[in-house]
Amino acid sequence: MHKFTISKIFIFICLTMFLSTSFVSETNAKTTKLYKTKREYVSLKTKKSDTFEHPSTITKEELENFLQTVKYKQCKFVSWDWKSSKQVFTSRQLDLLANYGSKALAQATDHEYVDFAFTTPSRQFRRYTKGKLFIHNNNLHIIFDRIEEPGADKSPEHYELGEGSWEVVPNGTNQRIQANKYGSKQKNWLVVSLNKKKTDSSIEQ
Repeated sequence: MHKFTISKIFIFICLTMFLSTSFVSETNAKTTKLYKTKREYVSLKTKKSDTFEHPSTITKEELENFLQTVKYKQCKFVSWDWKSSKQVFTSRQLDLLANYGSKALAQATDHEYVDFAFTTPSRQFRRYTKGKLFIHNNNLHIIFDRIEEPGADKSPEHYELGEGSWEVVPNGTNQRIQANKYGSKQKNWLVVSLNKKKTDSSIEQ
């Protein structure tokens, strides 16, 4: 009886270790890091419920040209500061995202998107810019969780979907804001046309 109990415990431990290892391997397989520091990254993540137009042949130069036109505005006190829209990405962030983002899109499957996070040092807190991008219907989609938002000295994963006092601004006739189907009321979803022919700027409901 004693030997039988020991055997059962041994089998249970082995089975638990096997299942744990399988789960960890599956979890790790869903995220592919292309660039990683303590507080910044560019990676591929899997979302099986959505289908994207990946892999993509967009070059670093092409992606950088699109990204450098992306702007946002901040809310000061109780009103929006319409006249002072600013570029979302610094020159360093542009170079990193264009370089690793284009590589990520080139190797992504049709169920993978690019996830990114960058920081900008400031006197009191680091400022976090975090989001995701993918290509669908020949459009570059960029969904921001954070734009230059101050935060404690933590990993960017600690910051949730857009809660800050900012919104993305369409810049040119080939850009538009898309209503966020995931529940956020913030204007944080920018769609940039990859067609040579420009489209009208609008808000899609």
